[in-house]
Amino acid sequence: MTQTIQRSLFEDSEAAPALEAGLFAEVVFDRPLDHAYTYAVPSGLRDALTVGKRVQAPFGKGDRSTVGFCVGLSETGPERPVKEIQSVLDDEVLLTPDLLRLTRWMADYYLCGWGQVLNAVVPAGAKNQAGSRIVAFLEAVPTQELPQPAPAVTAKQAAALEQLRASPQPLAARQLARRARCGSG
Repeated sequence: MTQTIQRSLFEDSEAAPALEAGLFAEVVFDRPLDHAYTYAVPSGLRDALTVGKRVQAPFGKGDRSTVGFCVGLSETGPERPVKEIQSVLDDEVLLTPDLLRLTRWMADYYLCGWGQVLNAVVPAGAKNQAGSRIVAFLEAVPTQELPQPAPAVTAKQAAALEQLRASPQPLAARQLARRARCGSG
């Protein structure tokens, strides 16, 4: 094998692609890892992402979608290609700068991954949005606003409408189904 061929085996045949100016996030995962990973932040997520929020990002060789914590933001990225963050999971910041400093110290002191410590200090209710739910409330349309002729309704639908008209305030769908003695489907 000639020297030229040998050299070409170990040299980059193409110059590294110039990185587009943008925003890069340092993300740690709930794994026993000692460093953060750099991800590009897509333009659609730049306004939503701040340090201290959870993100969804591809991780590992199989690019499995994994939840991580954004622990830093930078305008400059590495010289190598990086993966992109898929989504920002939180509307509000979960981790303050003081909490980030404390958890970094804990990870160093107890020799564990920073992401593991962050996962331990964030309450499960905050991660799963426990205690929050979306409830649809229903109210009857006044009779004079109904289309004419009024559409035909079944006996169960009529019972539900009667309960809605009798109620002084809107009713949750489950509450209405219970009062009208019918299903909610």
